Amino acid sequence: MRRSGALLLAVGLTLGGASTASALQLVPAATARLHTITSGEAGAQWNTGGTGGGGQLSYNAGTGVATLTAGLDVLNWYDSANGTCATDTGSNCSFNYAPDLDITLEAEFAGASVTPVGLNLVAVTLQFQTTANALPDLTVIDSTDLGFGNVLEGDWQSGSYNGNPTLGLSVTVLYNTLTNTATFGSANVSGFLAIDSGTAYAGLFESGTSYFGLQIATLSSFAGPAGNLDGIIAYAIANNALPDFTAEGNGQVYRVTSGEFVVPEPTTALLLAGGLGILGLRRRRG
Repeated sequence: MRRSGALLLAVGLTLGGASTASALQLVPAATARLHTITSGEAGAQWNTGGTGGGGQLSYNAGTGVATLTAGLDVLNWYDSANGTCATDTGSNCSFNYAPDLDITLEAEFAGASVTPVGLNLVAVTLQFQTTANALPDLTVIDSTDLGFGNVLEGDWQSGSYNGNPTLGLSVTVLYNTLTNTATFGSANVSGFLAIDSGTAYAGLFESGTSYFGLQIATLSSFAGPAGNLDGIIAYAIANNALPDFTAEGNGQVYRVTSGEFVVPEPTTALLLAGGLGILGLRRRRG
């Protein structure tokens, strides 16, 4: 049975690992909050473990599900009750996980659209939505304390981000049809997650707004039939589908302070299905 959450979290991509021991590594104070995107401070950092090495983004064309397996490495936050890190800007409380927390994030592919934007450029948008199974789309687990359970859970929430509808996770790539390359070799990603407010880390996203954001830094080392980001986008244009692929990635989770994300009315929601924050993904060349 899916858990519903009152909080919305924007999410990015990153990767890492796990391990053993006992006792919850960190319980955030009730006044602790993740930094915002505009603060200039780091957020919750997800580090790559290498493709096939404990942290990766993978897509299975047979199931239509993209899966991120990652490790939450460092958590930076601020706390109004702590004089050494009381503000969003210019101060950090910090915790370096050893071992990392385990992150699993899933999203189901829902289709691609191509919009001409001038000259030889098209905007290719890949839509993802909440998965059909009964499990949460996002789980963050402290494997050192199996009795404690998941410290964060959530499901994609459909709606509109800055006026742009999303089924859950929306990935847009500016593509040059003359050179068959993704301009800047990058992708813009947006969406939101409804977070289970009963989990230990849900409070990091509360405070005056129900809307939260997240940013991913890099995607690299693509592998699969399409070979790279350019090949994946060309395949999507031709087939309204994605091929199998894996990639490495890293990034950070942030909190946003304004309600740019709008959840649709129930009747509109039937036409949608998912959600996320703000990500920038860049493919390394060479």
